[in-house]
Amino acid sequence: MSVGIAFFLLIIGLMNLIFPYASWFLYIGWKIRNAEPSDAYLLFSRIVGGIVSAVAIIVIVVAFVQTGQQQAHAMDGWNMFQKEMTVNNISSIEEENNSKVKATPKQIQEFVHDIQGLSATQYGTKNGGGGRTGGAFYAQNSFLITCADGYHVVLINEDNNGNFGIAGPAWLAPDYEFTSDTLNEWVRQVTPQ
Repeated sequence: MSVGIAFFLLIIGLMNLIFPYASWFLYIGWKIRNAEPSDAYLLFSRIVGGIVSAVAIIVIVVAFVQTGQQQAHAMDGWNMFQKEMTVNNISSIEEENNSKVKATPKQIQEFVHDIQGLSATQYGTKNGGGGRTGGAFYAQNSFLITCADGYHVVLINEDNNGNFGIAGPAWLAPDYEFTSDTLNEWVRQVTPQ
């Protein structure tokens, strides 16, 4: 159930709980002249209103708790990526055409240093939600990074302006995005023109 529906049900439930006569009138009373609801109907309306209100409140609270947990764990993948990117752990970097990137140890060290200093956002949330959405992106080139412990990730070079994305190996769209001029320069150095 969506939060919007839960809010609507909360309003209906509270109306039945607090104003059972008004809800009776809106549902039945306007159709019948000089009629009054029975005490049993008013009691039933209050009970149902209380139950509906309670369920709606539970749904709203659960939705907000889940949203908070999702936000708290949203950057776990990025933190894991940064943790895995150490000079001793990177075993290979391959371009999208399966050719190994010819990077010197110094270039690998520069790559790791740049990655460690970056902060990222979830893909599509750049600029306060005004970023790209719906998985629409352009990959200028991509690199499969494999680590000695089996971890692997795809670094997506989106354009010449230093925009990058990070995705799992079966990527359809980046999970995280960031901008880095130094990483953009690193890509130019290690890829043949």
